[in-house]
Amino acid sequence: MRSLADCTNAVATIEEQWGRLDHVFANAGVVGAGGVEHVSEEDFISVIDVNLNGVFRTVKAALPVLRRSGGGSIVITSSIEGLVGSAMIPAYSTAKTALVGLCRSLADEAAPDIRVNCVHPGYVESPMTEPVAEMAPEFKQEWADKAPLGRVGAVDDVVGVVLFLSSDDARFVTGEGISVDGGVMAVR
Repeated sequence: MRSLADCTNAVATIEEQWGRLDHVFANAGVVGAGGVEHVSEEDFISVIDVNLNGVFRTVKAALPVLRRSGGGSIVITSSIEGLVGSAMIPAYSTAKTALVGLCRSLADEAAPDIRVNCVHPGYVESPMTEPVAEMAPEFKQEWADKAPLGRVGAVDDVVGVVLFLSSDDARFVTGEGISVDGGVMAVR
């Protein structure tokens, strides 16, 4: 969301309707393209605003309600691009790298009542990657060839990890990131 007021209102609506908030999945992503020499300042700032500031606003609005609810968990979507970076997507890589730091800082700040973790997806078939697959179909195959598991990801691959991190099965896990990339980071 593009404003703290919108996030605060959304969280207040959840608390009003359900009486509590137990888990937050802060999942924001736009890519933007063009190397530093070619991307406009406005486009760079816009990608940072959605990917980093949007997550910040979400967790800032959610923390007080999670505390009133007795604790819970936050899962932030970063990316493997936040772990290594790639040419031609500097704003995306910058924002996703910053989310790793935000996750770790929040894990300390929100403890012991609230756990905060990250997922780092690789290439996942989704509306966000659909334009890439249409413009450069070979990229999807190249990605699958890089992955030891031999395919690109599906949304459900990420959902399963998010559900685990949100569950009591992960009750002693905070400040961590899990790559959901078919093994790409293991061999990169």
